[in-house]
Amino acid sequence: LRLGGASDYAIQAARQTQCDTCKEHPKGPPIPPARVPRAYQFGEWVQWNELTFKHRGVVIKGAVASDEAGEYGVLMPLRGLAERANPTGAMLKDTFVDSWLEHWAPPDVLVWDQAGEHSGAFADAISALNVSDGPIPKDAHFKMGKVERRIQSIKIMASEIIDDLG
Repeated sequence: LRLGGASDYAIQAARQTQCDTCKEHPKGPPIPPARVPRAYQFGEWVQWNELTFKHRGVVIKGAVASDEAGEYGVLMPLRGLAERANPTGAMLKDTFVDSWLEHWAPPDVLVWDQAGEHSGAFADAISALNVSDGPIPKDAHFKMGKVERRIQSIKIMASEIIDDLG
């Protein structure tokens, strides 16, 4: 943010933006990097997570993809949700195909949480694409910081818009 010219206020606000799980997770001492970081290429490392948001009677359900190389992040509505209350692996697979694969090549690594809806058709599709997957434990939100911060930002913006529209 600082390199992009963001104000100190925006940088402090970004540092405080966390999901509820991350806020409750105990913080230990900082862990030094195991290796010198390098710049990622677009599509090399992508984080993927489901979003469910409710505010004043408005419900948003979708999926968020966030590319680690840059600032590309996208919120996609889940396909077929009108008939079902909760997303399925097939719906997440269709959403990923429509939102990512129709525009770009499969990512080298796709990081996603191990919640039940990501099993089955979604996991099979990722495997069939020869994508290295990086599933993380269901409650380890802190492992996907970039996409979790993006989701939190979407929730804050959506709340403000809903409040403004009454």
